[in-house]
Amino acid sequence: MNMERDLIIQNQTNARIPKMPLTRRDLVNRGLIVLFILVLLTPLTVMELQVLPTKNYENRMLAEKPTVFDPLDGWTFFYGYETYLNDHFAFKNSLVALNSAYKGLLHTSASDQVVLGKSGWLFYTSLDYPSSDPIGSFMGLNRFQDDQLELLAAKFSAFDQKLKDDGIAFYLVIPPNKHTVYPEMLPKSIRKNAAETRMNQLIAYLREHTDVAVIDVSAPLLREQAHHQVYYKTDTHWNSYGAYIAYTEILNTLGLSPNTPADYVISPREVQGMDMARMAGAVGTKDLEYDFVLKNPGPAPTLIDGVFDSDKLAVYSNHDPSAPSLMIYHDSYNVALMPFLTPHFSRTISKWSLFPSVREVVELAPDYVVFEVLERNLEHLFAEDCLRPF
Repeated sequence: MNMERDLIIQNQTNARIPKMPLTRRDLVNRGLIVLFILVLLTPLTVMELQVLPTKNYENRMLAEKPTVFDPLDGWTFFYGYETYLNDHFAFKNSLVALNSAYKGLLHTSASDQVVLGKSGWLFYTSLDYPSSDPIGSFMGLNRFQDDQLELLAAKFSAFDQKLKDDGIAFYLVIPPNKHTVYPEMLPKSIRKNAAETRMNQLIAYLREHTDVAVIDVSAPLLREQAHHQVYYKTDTHWNSYGAYIAYTEILNTLGLSPNTPADYVISPREVQGMDMARMAGAVGTKDLEYDFVLKNPGPAPTLIDGVFDSDKLAVYSNHDPSAPSLMIYHDSYNVALMPFLTPHFSRTISKWSLFPSVREVVELAPDYVVFEVLERNLEHLFAEDCLRPF
């Protein structure tokens, strides 16, 4: 009897179990698995195939795709690819914009590089680089030490003297950070803790201890901002009106005659919010720009050589060989200055670089050299290649 029961059980065990039909729940679960895999793979596929156009909206160089093997560093691909993926992830800009819009509706900044000020004013901050942080500079937290001021004074003096020996006049222009010109628009939590910023320190020290000609455009900008907007609310730069104020100060110091406001038709116009608005999530923000059009223009200055771009020389001519010549080393603040400067010079030689070189200047032989360096970029002055006296 026991043998019969064991045989029945064995036969039942060996019997083929009939295949059950898939239920609706099984199909949903399998569909979710496939969808999950597609969600994981689609961004990588789109990124690698470069299906969608991408644009770098960040003020830095994005990581390049790593090589699989580097002779010096070995297998670099795996740890390098993570950085590359973070910078180039497909749909990154759309996701950042969506997050920014969400934060904007909550009246908070979506970026740790943007501080929300009063009346829609936005201010740049750089916590990762304290020496260049505009907020730290305004608060007096990154002032120069005495030995740093001595070093910079020695560099400027040597550079200035070398150019004087060749009959070339040198001028330093330091556009102030927006925080310096619009302190009343900063949030109440940010207060000035020192009488002098690092910019004020440097200007005062150079004037007291050297013969270097420093053109301080801060005072005229502060005076004018009560009458016209001279910086963008949503960007780190001055607008055309701010550039015009700096231009008049520069030409007056050079002993030349700038155009007056009466020489222009000046038209304000509303523009879309700029970089910091997008970063902070300030949805729908507007800004203000001015168009300056000369009433009686002469021949339009033209680019006769080079490219107006980073580390490249660009040469403009006003078609008047009797006019003096100018060379200007600069950062991005010179973009708005150039349309005002070029009509006054037979040659305006522009180089988007913060590393002036005596050798290069002497070879090009301008009458005037202007070194324009933004307040938050003063740390670049310590670079070995900056202000080379040979």
